[in-house]
Amino acid sequence: MYPSFADVELEYEKDVQLKREDVKYLKDWINKQNHLPKPTEMKLIHFLHSNGFNIELAKKSIENYYFSRSHCPEFFSKRNPKDEHLKSHLHTNLITILPVRTKENYPILLTKLIDIAPEKYDLNEALKIIDMVVSLIQMQIGTTPGQVMIMDAKDFSLGHLLRCNIVSLKKYLFFVQEASPITLKTVHIVNVSTVTERFSSLARPFIKKNVYDAIVFHKTVDGLDGIIPKEALPLEMGGTAGTCKELQNEMIKNLQDHFQYFLDEEKDIADESKRIGAVKNASETFGVEGSFKKLEFD
Repeated sequence: MYPSFADVELEYEKDVQLKREDVKYLKDWINKQNHLPKPTEMKLIHFLHSNGFNIELAKKSIENYYFSRSHCPEFFSKRNPKDEHLKSHLHTNLITILPVRTKENYPILLTKLIDIAPEKYDLNEALKIIDMVVSLIQMQIGTTPGQVMIMDAKDFSLGHLLRCNIVSLKKYLFFVQEASPITLKTVHIVNVSTVTERFSSLARPFIKKNVYDAIVFHKTVDGLDGIIPKEALPLEMGGTAGTCKELQNEMIKNLQDHFQYFLDEEKDIADESKRIGAVKNASETFGVEGSFKKLEFD
């Protein structure tokens, strides 16, 4: 067991809907699936929790989760936070869980560009880090009633947009909506510009209606007033939680302190050659090819 991870026993005390027999059922089911790795008990609890304790929905999420991890190496491989390449992207982006939760007790994930040079931006690496942060924090704090995400688009320019890949976006949105054991309540996009709006319209076909309806666009960070506590936000966004650099360094240290967790997690992928029955096809799941460079802008 890794240090500073949540106590599984407390999860059963925390929510009466969580039943040991349901967790055992999932364990027994997974043991019969030759192509799947063996998740920890805490991971199974997250799958049940994020699917409203519906076992069949949890099974579907587990299948999609490990399928995605095996077919999307751009997000789920080379995740050692001590690796020099990944470290450079950890310093390019601020991707962290803020120190204070919402009044509903939702943890808040913040993403924000720190190095705003477009040539330093890599969408795949940013999405990889988002998943790393979420994955680790889930293991550290256990289940929560939901999560909130803030995306600060202040310095996101056309140069950044042109470096984004449609296939990557579609793959990751599939993972978030169909696989990841999270309960995302709201996404706040602040400092919206015409470039942000263009990005959102291009991503729209890959986003379910109920998820898109949970996205709130704000022209300025003032739109978060009364929604996100000032104590949660960095100084640069009008808050009191410390500077962006301080928050960034704290999360980088947390990731690096748990580097072994990510090395072990990389091995948890589906092996389609061992699947009993029809093999899932990646091209049918993810579809389109291309990048935003091929699109025409008005």
